[in-house]
Order: sequence, then C-alpha cells, then structure tokens
Amino acid sequence: MIYSFSKQLGGASYITVGANGVIYGTNFGSIDFNPGYVFQLTPPATGGGAWTFKNLGNPGPSRNPNGVTPGIFGLLYGTLNGGDTDSGAVFGVYP
Repeated sequence: MIYSFSKQLGGASYITVGANGVIYGTNFGSIDFNPGYVFQLTPPATGGGAWTFKNLGNPGPSRNPNGVTPGIFGLLYGTLNGGDTDSGAVFGVYP
C-alpha cells in the first residue's frame, strides 16, 4: 500500500503519475459540504519509506475537481464540476 486516506480526507477519485513517480489525484467532495481537493503523493527517497501526502486544496470557485494532467510551467490542469448554483471551470494549480 502506498497511502491510506483518513475518513476525514476521503479517498482518491482520479490519479495521474507525473515526473519522478509523483502521483497527483483528486478527491470528489460531497455536494456543497465538502468541495473536494487536489493532492500530491511524493515517493520516498529510499525504498520502503513512507510516501508524503500534500493537500493542494480546491482550486476554484466551483467544486469537485475531476482528474488532473501535468502541463507546461509545472502546473496541473483540470476541470471542476458545477452545481445547482454555480458553473464548472478549468483550473491550473501549482503542486
């Protein structure tokens, strides 16, 4: 197992492997109460060590980020779902 999410953080919805084996992913939130977030898992420097989790936050005015794609300038690009009172969006976030 690489990483175990706590119940408070929820689980991963989509994952993408970036440079140097870094895993990027998203957590799909629950309606308006938990907007979801983008996260990063960095592999250990030595084999058998622990992976490092970093919550990159919710990148926009909408909620529920879908999968992310590493792009130019080190940004992660993705989309956000809309809801009853807001629209979706395209975002770029630095890891």
